[in-house]
Amino acid sequence: MMIWWILASAFFLALYDLAKKESVRDNAVLPVLAMTYLPTPGEVAARRTVRALFAVLAAVAVGTTIVQFTHTSFRTWTRVEPIRAFAEECWRQRHPDRPVPYVGGYIWLASQLSLALPERPRVVIDMDVEQCPWLDVADVRKRGVLVIEDSPGLYESYRERLPALSEPERRVFEFKAPFGKVKRTEVLVGFLPPAEEAR
Repeated sequence: MMIWWILASAFFLALYDLAKKESVRDNAVLPVLAMTYLPTPGEVAARRTVRALFAVLAAVAVGTTIVQFTHTSFRTWTRVEPIRAFAEECWRQRHPDRPVPYVGGYIWLASQLSLALPERPRVVIDMDVEQCPWLDVADVRKRGVLVIEDSPGLYESYRERLPALSEPERRVFEFKAPFGKVKRTEVLVGFLPPAEEAR
């Protein structure tokens, strides 16, 4: 590309000299002008570095896109709406006229459920009120918690700490990336009953 700049400069400078009836050989500007278009070693290295950086960024972008659309990740490709409908159905069967006050369990599922429910219940992380100093412990015990989890082992660990926690309702959900394999996960929904029911 640089050689074309040099040749173009020489051509237009020659036309200028001919118009003035001067000899191109007598004009010392041409060598200086040509030298201005020759990159220094530092500029060459900088350009190579920038090109390499753009190549790496392009490779990362392409690789990330391929992984996202072929790897079936639970958090990425799970549809929250069917899970919300299942959890709300379980809650309404027990408390048809009472809004969901709190959602606890697996923090990602509980957070998604909190955003999807019209009541916008507050989240009890891992069913451990000690991790949630912004919550009123007495109010949590008074009003109860809808518990959601995708690990039977963790749900059982909650029951060891909270004997009043109910047996879970279970349902299997499928999820799939656009070009990935179908995967399934079992979602468990249970209840820590309000204080008045736990007596």
